[in-house]
Amino acid sequence: MKKNFIFLILIGILIMGCSNEDTKVNANGSNEEIENKIINDVKRMNSVNWEPTGTFKSEEYVMRGIPNEIGFIDETFTAGVTKKYMWHFWGESLEGNLRIVAVKEGELRPTPVLVKDEEQVWTYNKPLAGINGADIHIPSNMKIPESGKWALLVYLGEKYINTIVVEVE
Repeated sequence: MKKNFIFLILIGILIMGCSNEDTKVNANGSNEEIENKIINDVKRMNSVNWEPTGTFKSEEYVMRGIPNEIGFIDETFTAGVTKKYMWHFWGESLEGNLRIVAVKEGELRPTPVLVKDEEQVWTYNKPLAGINGADIHIPSNMKIPESGKWALLVYLGEKYINTIVVEVE
């Protein structure tokens, strides 16, 4: 019962918080599709290990993420500060806009953290050619609003890639 109530609140917050333009960009469909994606995103949070994700080396760069799958050039996160992060992906069928659903530990409230034209958005650019040993890359700007541990659920188009946990100062 409590979980259903939380899901309904989350769905309401996201739908009210998105403009019509964001809805079209994110879902390419109806509000029902958005609601289903949010519910699935939140369900993933039950299995998150809240230890910050480790680093690995790819060519000359230190990346935070999962080797041979996903990572970004390691850069600290400071609450409320927009910084550039270079995402890297390895594998097949890597296409579609970058989408990140960020959730703060203990809150389970989806938060947009990608920044475009000084506004926080749910989706960003499509991938570019591979660099730094990855098959594709996407430069992005991100801003996480509060300090603490945050899980970044990362998607390309409709495909869930993985979750990266970061510590925000």
